[in-house]
Amino acid sequence: MGLFGSSDDKKRQPAGSANGGQFAPDTSGKTPPESDPLRIVRYTPNGGAMERSASGVDAAHAAYQASLSEDERLIALTDDELHTRAVTAAARGAQTFAAEMVELRKIAKLKADDEYDRSKNFEDDTNTWRPYRIPMNDIDLSGMQLEGVDFSNAELHRAKFDNATLTNCKFDNAVLVSSSFVGTTLTSGNFYGAQLSKSDFTTCFGDGVSFERTGMNEVKFHGSQLRYCDFRSASLREALMESVTLTGSNLDGARMAGARIVPARYADTNGTPNWS
Repeated sequence: MGLFGSSDDKKRQPAGSANGGQFAPDTSGKTPPESDPLRIVRYTPNGGAMERSASGVDAAHAAYQASLSEDERLIALTDDELHTRAVTAAARGAQTFAAEMVELRKIAKLKADDEYDRSKNFEDDTNTWRPYRIPMNDIDLSGMQLEGVDFSNAELHRAKFDNATLTNCKFDNAVLVSSSFVGTTLTSGNFYGAQLSKSDFTTCFGDGVSFERTGMNEVKFHGSQLRYCDFRSASLREALMESVTLTGSNLDGARMAGARIVPARYADTNGTPNWS
């Protein structure tokens, strides 16, 4: 027998492991999937490739989940899981969706705070708190009656609000590119700083809605009635606003180069738009 044992000694080690059959951490360099944060493997007899133990993973994952606080469990939820929660709630109706949005916003705050706290571990004076964007791309809320729902900072690419009634809803800094509000009734809502480029507001009715500083390039407002709405400093380049009523609306500083806004009624509008 040599100084480090013979090859026969290695053969007599328990099957499935070169270290006595004990579980060992995955050192393969691969990042475990988020749904399986404690991936457990066994070393093979030759010390090379490693095998996954399904039962061990399940047990370890369950133990890991049990060790988390409620806030930690919510922070650990993935984007896909949160998207599924939002879509499932929408399918169950307006009341369920509104209640779920309250919970999703709490989770978004926890995630943003956690990200900021962890970033402070690095020597970087530029660290700032950034909102977490709730993932709700392609969600369909058509026909819903929603009041006071806060969509601020949410990701809502291609979302559908057709023929919905939205009262006092907030979309501040939300991303709504290519979304649809066809036939939607908007009352006293707020879209401050939202990204609405290429969205469709055809035959939409808006009363007292703020679109201040929104990005609305190539948006459609064909046949819409927009009473006392605020478009100050909004970007409406290449917008289509045919047969639009803008009674009492404020267009001061709105950037409207290439916009098509005829015929339209501008009764009692305020401010001076920028056509360059």
